[in-house]
Amino acid sequence: MTSNNLARTNNQSISRVIEVIRIHREVSRRLIAKETGLSTPSITRLVNELISAGILSVGESSEGEGAGPGRPASVVKLDPNYCCVIGVDVGEHVTQTAIGDMSGTIKHSSRTPLNAEVGGTVALTSILNAINEIRDLYAATFSDEVPPLKAITVGVPGTVDPKSFRVVKAPLVNGWTDFDLKEQLEAKIPDVSIRIVNDINAAAIGESALGVAKGFDDFVFVSVRRGIGAGIFINGKLFQGHAGFAGELGKMVFDPDFKYSDVKGMGHLETLYGEAPMLEQAIERGVKFETSDSSKPRLRTLSLAAANGDANAIEILKMALKNYGVAIANIASLLDPSIIVVGGDIDPVMEMTVAELTKTIGHLIPSPPKIAGSTLGEQAVLQGTFYQAHKDACDLMLSGETVQ
Repeated sequence: MTSNNLARTNNQSISRVIEVIRIHREVSRRLIAKETGLSTPSITRLVNELISAGILSVGESSEGEGAGPGRPASVVKLDPNYCCVIGVDVGEHVTQTAIGDMSGTIKHSSRTPLNAEVGGTVALTSILNAINEIRDLYAATFSDEVPPLKAITVGVPGTVDPKSFRVVKAPLVNGWTDFDLKEQLEAKIPDVSIRIVNDINAAAIGESALGVAKGFDDFVFVSVRRGIGAGIFINGKLFQGHAGFAGELGKMVFDPDFKYSDVKGMGHLETLYGEAPMLEQAIERGVKFETSDSSKPRLRTLSLAAANGDANAIEILKMALKNYGVAIANIASLLDPSIIVVGGDIDPVMEMTVAELTKTIGHLIPSPPKIAGSTLGEQAVLQGTFYQAHKDACDLMLSGETVQ
């Protein structure tokens, strides 16, 4: 029985079964019945159909769940060889790529240099090369038929239209304004479902599925890097807004004395307390950066200086964190999230970051959320894109259509 036949007959029930298995990775039929509310005979029938279709496989529980004394339980899981998926994190200087099977496990990952300033088709070619290279690496581990590639999710440093997946604007990648990255990739990688997401939203997906925000339906992931942004989850779902601009924390108008006639005086949080103004202060105050002669100071190097005890670096960061705390308190007052997760280039001073934000936000709102540092760190975007690609592949099992 093909997956399309399954879709026509039992789409809703099978979708519920696959979603339970996707979340748990391996699960007993009894637990599937409990979480879906379907009867045991229905579960048995559906699982058998999915096994016949090559979508599920049967094994013994790796968690040691026993069906009886000394007897491991029989569990079902997504067949690892049904297909493979790829997650991509497009950074300013490096493209990170991960490939894995339907068990939800990353099998290989890679880092490829990328000059985002060159941008345009050069950056596109670099991303394509990274995808093809990791596909070849994965294929080399099989002596027989290689599982087909079904889904790719790409995280980009810019605003993405949530409906068309077009890159509205990626300031760090030259030429990527109203750039149809999805269409360009589809032309080179046919018959694969491709999704483009904002990198901070991808990191939020990663934190929700695998990081410190796991189990929280309402949370905000705040990333402080060259820009300041946020990924928002409401009722367990990523909220992107009408045009994909939700979470643009750095564009929050923050200075009440902004000047309409001067864009730089508009009072945006990023303009006042982003990477550039902090580094200007640091240079003026003689902060010693640990950088090579060819590299420019960045927020991460300022954070490293603070972590190493530079008093001026600490003072500059604490002032910025105080103002980030005010901005986050505004978000918390509006959305009332359970937890705020913080990540990005302030990771070297995460303990100080969490303490400063907790103090400021606690002063400003009556019921502050928990503040926590990211547990995925620099891997958050890559983990998020891989997780989303895996989810898309699961959704495609029944429909055979591209993701929307």
